[in-house]
Amino acid sequence: MNTFATLDSGDRDILVSGITITDKRKRIVDFSNPYFPAEQAIVVPNSSKVHALDDLKSENVGVVNSSTADVIASKVLGVNSTAIKRFDNTPLMLQELYEEGLSSAIGDVGVVKYYIKTHPEKEFKLVYDNHFTPQYFGIAVAKGNDKLLSKINAGLKGIIADGTYAKIYQTWFDANVPTLPAQ
Repeated sequence: MNTFATLDSGDRDILVSGITITDKRKRIVDFSNPYFPAEQAIVVPNSSKVHALDDLKSENVGVVNSSTADVIASKVLGVNSTAIKRFDNTPLMLQELYEEGLSSAIGDVGVVKYYIKTHPEKEFKLVYDNHFTPQYFGIAVAKGNDKLLSKINAGLKGIIADGTYAKIYQTWFDANVPTLPAQ
């Protein structure tokens, strides 16, 4: 069964965990207000001279196979570029970056921020580029379930207003708590 269909069937009331809000998905489910940025970031050693996506044209770039990062790297370097190294998951990719088998990597900002926080000895930094489309995660509910959606949004609004969201973000990622789009 399609994951989103579990909402219509009543098998699930909400879906949460890294679901990017897209126009296509909005046609079949309703989303909460955004709760987390889902954009991409370039990961490089602190000493790297990479400042933007275009700088990757002379780099060996790691991506997770078939991810948004893979699509981005393929556009910059070419789909069949041997400079793109594809991995099954982000930790493997970032370990290869640490071992200097790569000069850069592209990944989901939340995943790479958590990795950097939990592996400070690897001395990585993030580079952002304005070509990365801002996206956000949301909590999905069945289309028209306004009562539940209202409760979820009130809860999100409450934890943002009272500082709980910022405290959680700082615990797991870093001090750069994102400003979420107003809804």
